[in-house]
Amino acid sequence: MFVVRCISLALVIAIVSFPFGWRSWAVVTSDGYGTHVVNPGEEAFGIDHDGVAQILMNGNFGCTGALLEGGMHVLTAGHCLNNPNTALITVRFTLEEGVVDIQAHSWSPHPEFPQISGTDVGIITLSERAPPEIPRYSPLRALGLDIDSPNTLFGYGVTGYAGTGRDARDGNKRGGRNRYEATSSTMSINAATVGGSDDESWLFSDFDSGLAENDAFGFHFGKVDLGFGVDEVYASSGDSGAPIFVHNRYSNVIAGVVSGGTRYSGTPNADLDETVNATWGQFSRDTRVAAPWNLEFIESYTSTALEPQPLTPVRSAFGLDVEVETDAGQIVYIRASDDFVQWGNLLVHRTTQSIEQFNVVSQEQMAGLGAVFLVAVREPTTEPELPDLPDPPEPSLQPLPPTGLIGSNAPTGELVSVDTDTAVASGLGETILFGLHGLAFDVNTKTLYGVAAATDSLHTVEASTGHLERVGSLGVNFPSTAGLAFDPDNNILYATSNGSAANLYIINTTTGVASEVGPLGVNVPGLAYVPSVSTLYGVSGQTDSLYTIDVSTGFATLVGELGINTSFCGLAYDADSGGLYLSDSLSDSLYSINRNSGAATLVGELGFPQVTGLSGRNKAVASP
Repeated sequence: MFVVRCISLALVIAIVSFPFGWRSWAVVTSDGYGTHVVNPGEEAFGIDHDGVAQILMNGNFGCTGALLEGGMHVLTAGHCLNNPNTALITVRFTLEEGVVDIQAHSWSPHPEFPQISGTDVGIITLSERAPPEIPRYSPLRALGLDIDSPNTLFGYGVTGYAGTGRDARDGNKRGGRNRYEATSSTMSINAATVGGSDDESWLFSDFDSGLAENDAFGFHFGKVDLGFGVDEVYASSGDSGAPIFVHNRYSNVIAGVVSGGTRYSGTPNADLDETVNATWGQFSRDTRVAAPWNLEFIESYTSTALEPQPLTPVRSAFGLDVEVETDAGQIVYIRASDDFVQWGNLLVHRTTQSIEQFNVVSQEQMAGLGAVFLVAVREPTTEPELPDLPDPPEPSLQPLPPTGLIGSNAPTGELVSVDTDTAVASGLGETILFGLHGLAFDVNTKTLYGVAAATDSLHTVEASTGHLERVGSLGVNFPSTAGLAFDPDNNILYATSNGSAANLYIINTTTGVASEVGPLGVNVPGLAYVPSVSTLYGVSGQTDSLYTIDVSTGFATLVGELGINTSFCGLAYDADSGGLYLSDSLSDSLYSINRNSGAATLVGELGFPQVTGLSGRNKAVASP
């Protein structure tokens, strides 16, 4: 006998009780360089991954995302969504039949991001519902099932080999396995709770080589697990926002969203080297989808794209079927629960006729099962009405102070003023430019230049008014971060790019076009020109070192090691003090750099999460 009840799950939907239940970065790879490519139309690790998409910013790849149930929303990382100009954002799905591009209608990072740790999730609302042949994914709704269970990652980011670390991006999607073994309330792995806590929203996995000395959880926490052998993978640059799937007892669902990487702070260390560069022994840090505050945010969007679907359970020779009445071609989601509290996605089915019966649990699965409750929702066949969006806000910037440093906070596009004595940073206003990584000040015209990753364009800020203006397209894709430096004696604006195109460029300040000088030989996100010695300096998070750069060839020559672990960073020369300064996004701190040895000395914490652009802004020449 069936018992029909109703509860509220943002939708009013029917619950059916039946007497059974359920018992009980592309990525860097481990088996060689650039392996584990997954092809459209072919399942990998039991998952149809064609709903894992590229997020394009102004036509250039930025992050990875996943199509959610309802077909109207894409889940990604909150730090990927910081450009208020939605017209720049496109979601690209690659299918066996070809590429499907869908323009974004709107986007939203979690309302508490980045102020509240562990909320690095965001939602892109599409301008139209994705074609039904593209698979949709459901979030994990049960805390605890994400810990110590095999998981699967798919991403479009930088690839490489675990023995040498991340290298370059080739545009392929890759997939592989790992396992979440700990949670934390902070971004630090040193403070992690091994085995997990329901109150913490960061998820951590380690990059195992199969050897005990690189088993980071075993080495540092006494939790031995040697990983998945050749299938072990690690997320890298560009995998941000990528989904990590676990099995929720019924089907594969999204448990985590790729956010970043880290390493244990201490010596000895399981890490192969001393840099967060996707080598064995490092940790991946992802945002926990099932955390109530993240799940509520996600479902506040997906519930608007679904409607109630009545269903009738039917016993059959195959086990348990359900009968539904829909329009042919509708997508129906069946969810299951044994306690009315935790709901798991059971399956997704696309109907072929108006009244259809299909199997949801096999005869073998039914044997010995307890009570379970079923619920169904469906995607409407009509397109949703999307509200008109206001025009993007105009930036409101204060005039730039005459002394000290200027920094750009990448997640918000905010400019900040930095005191070189204390590292105290004060906000100057939001530029509304996503990923404003490179900054350089022209002391001759009192103009601040910036390179924005979202637009791959050169922009200017007028010092006395704060007026922001786009100069033009670079003609070069600066995918992650770019260094920028101005030579005031020769009126030359230099720039660097990362990854496979780690080159030195000269940018035409009239048109914005970048011309290649030559390969650097190393990633250089921090760039500064010192007029008193006519030298271009660069800092690499790849090697944690300071370099001088030949402005004729682009070649970087090592000065010395910083003595700190850094990644994305800014570099600037302050003529008033004659000092070279580094802003580090890992520690959120300012350092002074010895130009002779490369050694970094802490000045203080900046108070902003990712100051990746840094520039001086005063007189052209000072004493060394």
